[in-house]
Amino acid sequence: MDYSRKGVVQRRRQLNSYGDKIVRKVLLLAVKLVLAGIIAVFICLAAGGIGLFKSILAGTPVIHISDIIANGQATIVYDAMGNEFDHYVGKDANRIEVTWDGIPRQLALAFVASEDERFYEHNGIDYRGMARALYWFIRSKGDETQGASTITQQLLKNTIFVDWTEEGDNMIKKLKRKIQEQYLAIEVTKSTTKDEVLLRYLNAINMGQNTLGVESASQRYFGKSAIELNLSECAVLASITQNPSYYNPIKHPENNVKRRKNCLDKMLELGFITQEEYDEAIADTDDVYDRIQYHDTYIAEADTQEGNYFSDSLYSDVLDDLINIAGYDKSQAEHMITSGGLRIQSTMDPYIQAIVDEEFANPENFKFNDKYMLNYALTIFDEEGNPHNFSKENMITWFKTTYGYSKYKLLYSSTENA
Repeated sequence: MDYSRKGVVQRRRQLNSYGDKIVRKVLLLAVKLVLAGIIAVFICLAAGGIGLFKSILAGTPVIHISDIIANGQATIVYDAMGNEFDHYVGKDANRIEVTWDGIPRQLALAFVASEDERFYEHNGIDYRGMARALYWFIRSKGDETQGASTITQQLLKNTIFVDWTEEGDNMIKKLKRKIQEQYLAIEVTKSTTKDEVLLRYLNAINMGQNTLGVESASQRYFGKSAIELNLSECAVLASITQNPSYYNPIKHPENNVKRRKNCLDKMLELGFITQEEYDEAIADTDDVYDRIQYHDTYIAEADTQEGNYFSDSLYSDVLDDLINIAGYDKSQAEHMITSGGLRIQSTMDPYIQAIVDEEFANPENFKFNDKYMLNYALTIFDEEGNPHNFSKENMITWFKTTYGYSKYKLLYSSTENA
C-alpha cells in the first residue's frame, strides 16, 4: 500500500469514481431487497400460520364439562331383595358410572402416578412431558416413543374426539386434531376442578376385556366394586390403560407386573403412599394375579351355563313397555336397554328362584314317554380287500324282511328292551 501523498490522492480518486459508486449502490440495493424479501416471506408465513391456527381454533367444538361424558352404560338388573344379578350390555357400553364415593383415593392417585404425575400442577398440557417425549424420540432415532398426553387430553380423546381417531388420517388432520385437543384441555382446566376431570376420566377409560371405566374393570378382574380394591389391585388397574391389550392382566400378566411395579415406585416417590403401604403391595405381587386368574375362571364357568330365562323374559317385557308405553321404536328401545344405563328393579325372589332352578335341572322331574334307539355301523373287507358297509338302515331292512315289521325303526321303550 502506497501511503505517500501521491498514493493517497490516487486512492481517493478511485473511491470517488462514478463507476465504483454505482456498483456499491447496486450491491447495497440488492442486499436490501434480499433482506426485505426474507422479512416479507417471514411475515407471510407468520400471518398464514396465525390464520391457519385461528381457523383451526374456530372449528373447535364449544364444550362444557357436562358434555365431557362417556357414551353408553350397561343396564343393571336387581332382584326383589335389591341384589344385582344381571347386566344388559351393548357394544361399547360395558361401563358402570360411579361417583367419588365409589372410588378409593389410592386408585385415583395410582392413575395420576402412572399416566400424568404433574396432573395437579399443569394447565391441561404438560410441556415438560412433551419435551421429555421429544427427547426420547430423538435419542432413539424414532424407535422409542413416550406418551405426552395428559389425563385431561386423554379424557377429551375418549369423549369429544372419539370419532376423530381413524388410523387412516393424514398428518395434517392429526396436527389439526392435536391443536384443538390441547386448546380444549386448557379451556377445560380453566373452568373445571382437577378432581372433576379425573372422575370423568376414571369413568371413561378403556380397561380391556370389553370393560370401560374403573368400576366395570374392578368387577371384571376382581369380582368386586372399585371401592373395595386394595392398593395392590389399584396398581394393577392403573397399569392397563396405556395399552389395554399389551398390559392385560389376564392375557399378559408378565407385562402388567412390570408396569405395576413402576406405578407403585412412582406413587412412593410422589408421596402418595408410605413405605409400609408400598412394601405390602409389592409382597402381594404373585397373589394378586392368582386372584385375577381365579375370578376369570369363575366367569368362564358361569358363561357355560344356560341363560337365565327369568332375565330373558324380563328383557322382553321391558322392551315391550318401552315400545308400547314410552313410544320408542324397536331399535331405540334395544339401545336404551343395552346402552342406556338403566336400573331395573325386578320381582324375582332369589330364594324361590334357586329352588325352581334346582328342580328344573333335575332330570328325574322330566320322565315322559322316552324312546331309545339302537345304532349300528359295521365295515367288512372281502378277500380282495374291498370294503362293504352295513348300518342301522341295513338292520331295519333285515328285520322288515325277516319278521315283517313294516314300521320297525329300532326304537325301544327302555335300554333293557333294546
